[in-house]
Amino acid sequence: MIGLCNDALAVCRLSIEPPYVKLERVACLKEERGRGYARRLILEVLRIVDREHPREIVVAHSQSTVLKFYERMGFVTVSREFLDEVDILHRSIAFPPRRERIRCLTLVSSTPSKHSEFAGDLYDATVVGTIRRMAEEIESLSLLPLTSLVVSSVSSSFITPSLHETLCNLALRTQRVNGYAEDYTPFCPAPATIDGATDVQFLKAVAFKMLNTGHYSEVDENWRHFYALLYLSLAVERRAEGEGKKSLRLLDKALLMGRDVNGGTIADVAEKLADGMDSKAMSFERLPLSSLDRARLSPSRPVPTMQHPVDDVLFLANYLIPDRPVLIRGAVREWKACDKWTLEWFVRNHGQRTAPVEIGSKYTDEDWSQRLMTIEQFFEQALQAKVSPAPTTLLAPPSFRLLLLL
Repeated sequence: MIGLCNDALAVCRLSIEPPYVKLERVACLKEERGRGYARRLILEVLRIVDREHPREIVVAHSQSTVLKFYERMGFVTVSREFLDEVDILHRSIAFPPRRERIRCLTLVSSTPSKHSEFAGDLYDATVVGTIRRMAEEIESLSLLPLTSLVVSSVSSSFITPSLHETLCNLALRTQRVNGYAEDYTPFCPAPATIDGATDVQFLKAVAFKMLNTGHYSEVDENWRHFYALLYLSLAVERRAEGEGKKSLRLLDKALLMGRDVNGGTIADVAEKLADGMDSKAMSFERLPLSSLDRARLSPSRPVPTMQHPVDDVLFLANYLIPDRPVLIRGAVREWKACDKWTLEWFVRNHGQRTAPVEIGSKYTDEDWSQRLMTIEQFFEQALQAKVSPAPTTLLAPPSFRLLLLL
C-alpha cells in the first residue's frame, strides 16, 4: 500500500503461488491517478519479491487497457488476449527474472499446481512454456529485457522518478519487442524532448555529470548502473541498425565507466558480439624493435642458473634460505601463452575491444594524456609509429574480462 496520513492512495495484493508470485487487485484512487503512486507501489513490490522470494517469477493478469503501464515497468506479455469471468479482456504478463538466478527458479523444476481456467491465463500450459522459453532466452542472451534490467538495477528511490521513467522509456523503445504473444504489437514510447534536448542527450548528460562529481570510488552504484544500462540500450540500438563496431564500443564504455548488471550480462553481450567480428589482418614481423628502449641487466657477477623442474632441497639450501639470486630456466615453457600470445593473435581475437591507453612517454610531459581506443588502434599506432606522440601503455581494465579469455 502507498498512503498519505493513513489514507491509502494505491494498493495491491500479492498471492504466493510457486512458481509464481502473483500481483493482484492493483488499484489507485481515481483523483490521485497520474501522480506516480501506482508506479512506486509496483517498484516496491518488485523489490520485496526480489529480496524475499528470489526463486519465484512475478506475474499478473493485466487488463488490456492498462497494458502500457506494466510494459513501462518492464513486464513482458506472454499470452494472447482472453476474457475473464466478467468478460474483461486480459493478457498474462511476467517480469523477466534475473539472469544469474534462472537455474534456481522453481519454474525450472516444477509446474504450477493450479489448474487453468481460461485459455491464455498464467496456468495455461502454453503460457507456462512461453515463460520458460523467456527465461532460457534471457540466460542465453537471445533476449535482453532492457526495461526490467533498469527496474531491477537502478533504485527509483535514489534518482528522481521522472529520470527513472525516462530511462525506462528509452530501454522500452530500444527493446522493440516486449512479448511473445501472437497478433500483438508492443507499446513503444515516442522519443521525448527535455529542456531542449532529446531524451538520449539528456540522459547522457546526467549520467556523465553524476559520474564526474567526485572521486570515482565515491560514486553511488545506482549511477554506475544508470550509466551502464543507458549505454547498453544505445548499443542494442546500434547493433539493430547493423553498426556492430559502434555497438561494441558503447558496450565497452558501459563496462569501463559503469557497473555490469544481472550476472555479467553486459560483458557477456560484448564478448558474444566481439566473437563474430573480424579485425583487419596486421603483420608485426618487421617492427622497428631497435628503436625501442630496452632495460638491460648488467650484473657485477654471474647469476647461477637451475633447470626446471628444480630440486626443492637444493633450492631451499642454496638460494631461498641464504637469500641468493638464481635464474630458473624453462619454468614457463609449457604455458599456452608462450605460443599463443602474439601481437597478431591479440589483434585478431580482441582487436575491436575498447580499452584505456596512455599517450606519451611520461605523465610529466605536456603532451601526455589518456584516451579510449580499440586494441587494434593501439598496436597500429604504438608499434608502427603512425602518430606522434604515440600511445605507450595499454591499461588493463577489469571490464571485458580479457585475461579470462586468454
